[in-house]
Amino acid sequence: MCKLKFLVSGAMFFSVILNSPAFAENVAGAVNQPAAAEASPTDEPESSQTQIIQMVQDDYLFQKTYRGLKNELALEELRNKIRKLQGVDKLSPPTIAQPVDTGSETLVSADTVPMPRVLLETQIAGVSTVAVSDGNQIKYVMPGRVFDMNGKSYHLSRTQGNKLRIQEAN
Repeated sequence: MCKLKFLVSGAMFFSVILNSPAFAENVAGAVNQPAAAEASPTDEPESSQTQIIQMVQDDYLFQKTYRGLKNELALEELRNKIRKLQGVDKLSPPTIAQPVDTGSETLVSADTVPMPRVLLETQIAGVSTVAVSDGNQIKYVMPGRVFDMNGKSYHLSRTQGNKLRIQEAN
């Protein structure tokens, strides 16, 4: 079992535990193969790197959902304690404030979709990977690649100053 840790945004910690059967087979296969059989070394590392990147993305989504559900549970427990202290019947359902319809409709155009922004650049399994966010989701993209976010295609590239730039793909 191999444990990798990534430091993100200074305080957020992601840990990925690599215990998948595919990873174990790749490691066992690499140990048992003779040196002459390594004709194409770029095929296996790329698939392993892709697996690791996918695992990091899945772990981030899991942790985000887990924190949200944990916060909802804590809020519900606090509401129950408040109701109990106020003497409200335990069986009454919690009152949820309904949004007031003012009658004026605001139309959101498709052009108001937020432009993705670069959060950080990191090395994952020896590959330069950039975390890109639109405010709702995070996607890991390699520089020079085209990626989809919010139904649009974007291109992540480097400027002459070695800075990262996101543009809409044509």
